[in-house]
Amino acid sequence: MKTVTVDPQRRVRLGGEAPATKFWLIPKADGYHLRRIPKPEEEKRPTYEEALQMIRTNRFKLTATWEEIRKATREID
Repeated sequence: MKTVTVDPQRRVRLGGEAPATKFWLIPKADGYHLRRIPKPEEEKRPTYEEALQMIRTNRFKLTATWEEIRKATREID
């Protein structure tokens, strides 16, 4: 059985594991059990065509003209 030592920051290095790998620490009667936390699936970014389609089908409509928006967002002297 391989033994490990805890460093001053209370960390233990596990050989063969990548940096930032996360584990659940499960207390057992005879010690602890480590279980790897699965990485969350990354969200797929939409393609250029999908993004254009989302923009076209968006229900959000401006109720003011660009000139009215510019006037409303300028500082008042």
